[in-house]
Amino acid sequence: MEKGETMGEKLNPREQAFVNAYVAGGAKDGTQAAITAGYAPKAAHVQASRLLRKDKVIRAIDALRVPAKEQSIADAAYVFKNLMRVIEVGSVLYPKLAFDGEQVLDEHGRPVWKMTDAGAVNAALRTLTQALGIGKEKSDKDQTIQTLAETLKGVLKDG
Repeated sequence: MEKGETMGEKLNPREQAFVNAYVAGGAKDGTQAAITAGYAPKAAHVQASRLLRKDKVIRAIDALRVPAKEQSIADAAYVFKNLMRVIEVGSVLYPKLAFDGEQVLDEHGRPVWKMTDAGAVNAALRTLTQALGIGKEKSDKDQTIQTLAETLKGVLKDG
């Protein structure tokens, strides 16, 4: 099927422009999509309502939404995968060395380790917690990030 063609029904150019604008706008504002498609602003809400009741328009909107939804899922997976990679690479531990080249020890005589890029790990953890909606309040987010960072350190220390 060609763009705008649904089950043998073709959209006229203005209907197709409406469909494109409606999907591009996240399907939130039919009135604005109608204005973008060239309908008169004063009657745009009426035209949007009329268009959104037409089966061929609804099918065209659905046909455009599926690839957009699949692409957004692929984009989210890509972002998540790369954030995890930043966390993995940035969390690599190496010995903290003194000026003389000897490894620094803590107050209990245990070696002190540093993360390759703690700032990048912290930023990636913040982004992940925000994207996942973990901890709505700032204090909750900070605590969640701290807990995730400590868990990650423990996993790296044990592994």
